[in-house]
Amino acid sequence: MGKINIPPRKDLEKFLRESENTQRLIDHSNMVADLALRIADIFIAKGIWVNKEVLEAGAILHDISIGKHHVPEHGMIGHDMILELGLPEPVARLADIHMPWSEDEAKTLNFPPKYCKDHFPSNWEEKIFIAADSIPFLAIYMEVDPWTNEPDKLIEAVLPFFNEDYFLPITGKNVEKDYPFFIRWLRSTQEILENYSRSDFIEFRRELESKYPPDYLKEVAR
Repeated sequence: MGKINIPPRKDLEKFLRESENTQRLIDHSNMVADLALRIADIFIAKGIWVNKEVLEAGAILHDISIGKHHVPEHGMIGHDMILELGLPEPVARLADIHMPWSEDEAKTLNFPPKYCKDHFPSNWEEKIFIAADSIPFLAIYMEVDPWTNEPDKLIEAVLPFFNEDYFLPITGKNVEKDYPFFIRWLRSTQEILENYSRSDFIEFRRELESKYPPDYLKEVAR
């Protein structure tokens, strides 16, 4: 991928504000971007090329649609909004895949037909981003250990959240812990955790704790 013209972060934050997003969401987006860049540096040090400009911009803008479209398919709507801002497809893709729904799952959740396809990560920028969005959610908001050797415990912890926010309101049914989305989502995150350690995150978390009050930090991590 060659050089891409991407605005600086302050301009990306302006896009978020203009799209009626809250300060909490802007703080969340900055947290995800900062963590994603730290993880990227670890991969780059190992000789794996990562486009940090794409990663940072996509991380900042991944929830851009939330202010106006707080719906399960907000990532796909965000993808379209990012393209409308004139940013390139690799940046918009991070919004599209940040919840890696399959075509069947999209249909189950009654997504508009144009969004009923697989939304899976396909490169390091996308995989690192999903992990950077997921690690604080799991560790700070859900208070579970993403590095556990028992992934079933992670799924059991997040299952009520996803059922309450996604599946039950739309389908009238809860899903179980063997639902493919959870396995796919955690597998993608765990691939990154093989290179990003718990101690690295503890250092990052301490920086967050010095910046935000505990209750607000929990909401930022959501």
